Amino acid sequence: MAIIDWTQGKASRANKELVGYARAHGLLIEEGSDPKSLVITKDRVLLLRASQKSGRKKLDRT
Repeated sequence: MAIIDWTQGKASRANKELVGYARAHGLLIEEGSDPKSLVITKDRVLLLRASQKSGRKKLDRT
């Protein structure tokens, strides 16, 4: 699993392509508008409104 700061990571062409691919194939989960973190797991890609730091804490609890 990887967590990327989307506020900076959205400038990367590779990250944009990853999100586009995930969206096209039904693998993307978007949490509202203005996402702050990109979470990549083995079977899903998530755009979350939580920051990278709070997203990591949330995932550690589950």
